[in-house]
Amino acid sequence: MRQFMALGFALAVLINSGAAWAQGAPETITVGTFGQGIGPWCFYVAQDRGFFDQAGVKVTNRITLYGDAPIISALVSRQVDVVFGGTGTLVPQANGQTDQIVVVGGGEGYPVSLVAPDSITSPAQLVGKTIDMPDKSSSLTIIGTKQVDALVGKGKWNPIYSGGANAAHFALIAGGQVQAVLVNDPVTLPPDQHLHILARLNAGQAYNNGPILTTKAFLHDKPQAAIRFLAGIAAGCNFILNPKNRTAAIDILAKDSEVDRDSCALAYDFYVTGPQRGRTPPADARLDRKAYAAAVQLLKEAGTITNTSWDPMSVVDESYLDQALKIARNLH
Repeated sequence: MRQFMALGFALAVLINSGAAWAQGAPETITVGTFGQGIGPWCFYVAQDRGFFDQAGVKVTNRITLYGDAPIISALVSRQVDVVFGGTGTLVPQANGQTDQIVVVGGGEGYPVSLVAPDSITSPAQLVGKTIDMPDKSSSLTIIGTKQVDALVGKGKWNPIYSGGANAAHFALIAGGQVQAVLVNDPVTLPPDQHLHILARLNAGQAYNNGPILTTKAFLHDKPQAAIRFLAGIAAGCNFILNPKNRTAAIDILAKDSEVDRDSCALAYDFYVTGPQRGRTPPADARLDRKAYAAAVQLLKEAGTITNTSWDPMSVVDESYLDQALKIARNLH
């Protein structure tokens, strides 16, 4: 009897310590990421360092999505189980068109930079000029506009809106159609086009545009997959935040984002160990609730969220992340 009691106590300690997560067949999950910049950095690291494998979860498919509408569609249709998306993904939830979307954690805040020709050395030179912004319907554009207004002056610049890869945006500068473009960090700047980063616009990270989102249906059907996945993501974020891992984190970002390594290094030194230290990426993959609420407020002010009384915290559930962190502590 004492042997059975001792065995039961040992198993309880093992489970509570988070060391028994990977027993049996791994859970499976499909993932969507917004673009290929810094946004999915914690995900890149979790894959590369084997954190998902250690946590007992397998990513069976990952697709790259551009824009809030495709992200919403992929989530609700169950094309993907989890996405690293924009705050605009929550618009249908806020406006009463669905009740399925859940915020389970925080990813990167989608840092962006304003890129201009070398001849433009000051934001003052963009007064009266045209700036290329992302697709008009995205939350990134609404948040970016607020930041450009602060830099150049509200009503003192002219926007145009376009999608596509960076090359398409840079071509607009080369053709004289715009004088600057808003792009995700990090970015490879073609040396023959004589472009430079005029300003990094997420100084302060006042607006979080990188929640990790899933659906109530997925959480109901596969709660362990959600927990184990979040454990890998949290471990990935914390790996990046450790300055000892600078070289490895930069190498992984350069490989998976296909951005040149020097640009990735500059982004690391600005966001991770520089002015934004501790916010990009978020420690433990925690959502920055204050910055997230500020981003939602901008969507309300822009009229994108029409239900002005909607509480953005009503869709946040970090209980799965709370459980995941018990596992994440044991990943290495």
